[in-house]
Amino acid sequence: MITIDDIEEMKFGLVKGRRYRIISRTNNGKIKFSTEGTYLGGEGGGYRKSYLMFKLRNNTIECFLKIDIVIGEYQVVEMRQKGVIANG
Repeated sequence: MITIDDIEEMKFGLVKGRRYRIISRTNNGKIKFSTEGTYLGGEGGGYRKSYLMFKLRNNTIECFLKIDIVIGEYQVVEMRQKGVIANG
């Protein structure tokens, strides 16, 4: 069983400065939300215990709760120049 403390310690293999796509899908698999941003992890405020922060293309910062990633509400995938590589 996963506890709140376990979730707060998860880092999901994200690397500071890399670009990621954050996707949310409906029950039938269609994308209902998708955005791209640079992960602001590590020191300086990018990584917090309960959420992950991304800087979007329009220079706004958006946060996603870790629990939403754990339960599958959102999927985070790394962006590469030649396509998208799943991040786990």
